[in-house]
Amino acid sequence: MNRAEFIRQSGGVYRSRRSWGRWSSRHKAHNFWSFFRRPEGKAFSIYSGIPVRDLLRERQYSIEHIVPKTYLEQQLFERHIRNGATKNPFNFAAAHSVINARRGARAFDLDNDVVVKEYCTRFYSIDQQTIGIDHQGEWIVPHRSRGDITRAVFYMHLLYGLPTIPAADVRIFQQWALNDPVSGWETAYCRWKRSTMRIGNPFIEQPQLIEDAELLKELTTR
Repeated sequence: MNRAEFIRQSGGVYRSRRSWGRWSSRHKAHNFWSFFRRPEGKAFSIYSGIPVRDLLRERQYSIEHIVPKTYLEQQLFERHIRNGATKNPFNFAAAHSVINARRGARAFDLDNDVVVKEYCTRFYSIDQQTIGIDHQGEWIVPHRSRGDITRAVFYMHLLYGLPTIPAADVRIFQQWALNDPVSGWETAYCRWKRSTMRIGNPFIEQPQLIEDAELLKELTTR
């Protein structure tokens, strides 16, 4: 599959007249958080591993942009495309609000380093994982979330034509996705977005695309 076909199957490049800064709590609740109150929304927060429903109950939740907003704003210049990229629901992840702020725009560690500076949450969950950064200040991604992150990163880079990713990094991301395949809640979330916004992430809908050589080459060359 080539990039043009990927974009077509995604439902087109998502654009918006309204910027992220003009999106109210009501918009976020309607377009994102309401999913996690549904029976199929049994998801875990992207970095801490805490069930999203626990974060909602404790009021310690926020939306994480997997590809950071600052990066999107630097790379995309056409206003409606830039606005759409910062509000694209397939770049969203449910996160613990404090942990989300700690990550900021840090790069992800791709070298399998260990956590040297750990961050803690204000309440404990049996599902919680070690959270923190390595000796280079890069963010350690829990194994449970690595596939989710890969599918978001690849989707955003292909859809918006973001700068290429080094081939060695693409291979690492690919292995992350193979080791952490599409979950039931990801599939349900994608179906929900198809039904409400007419867009989807083909890497979720067609998991075999993570091994599509032509598509992966599109990530490394333009």
